[in-house]
Amino acid sequence: MALYRLACIDFQKKNYTRCELTLQNLLKEYNAHSLRTDWMYLLATIPVYERDWNRTIKDEGRYTSGGHGVAPAPRSIPAEQLVPEAEFRVVWAFMALGKYQEVIKLTDKFFRKYAKNPLTGYALLLQGVAYDQVNNTEKAIDSYQTLVDLFPRVRPPARVFI
Repeated sequence: MALYRLACIDFQKKNYTRCELTLQNLLKEYNAHSLRTDWMYLLATIPVYERDWNRTIKDEGRYTSGGHGVAPAPRSIPAEQLVPEAEFRVVWAFMALGKYQEVIKLTDKFFRKYAKNPLTGYALLLQGVAYDQVNNTEKAIDSYQTLVDLFPRVRPPARVFI
């Protein structure tokens, strides 16, 4: 679809406003289209690239099958990666906002749900930094040690949108 290609080009050129408008129009005009979920996922990615962390927190989950929305997961992203990635974005957004207690709390939940997911290593790293920021060195060391024990050779996942 030509409009979707234009939206992707706008996204790559960092023209997020036009990309967002194009995707929203596609969703209105072609609500049952097979690429609908891919359009929604790209929409969810825009606030992350704009570094709009409050919007990232507010909107994340709207476009994923694990969130409050009704859309199934995009076909281009493995289902087992979609929801953990969305939840990790929220942890990242709280870190960027300096809301360290939220980072600590959400990382504990993330760790319980996705102990083997490579993003858990990154979440544990953020948790360690958050503990450092609130002057809890002992807990920071625990987070770092858990990271090293569970993920001695963490590699970046194939798709992290931050």
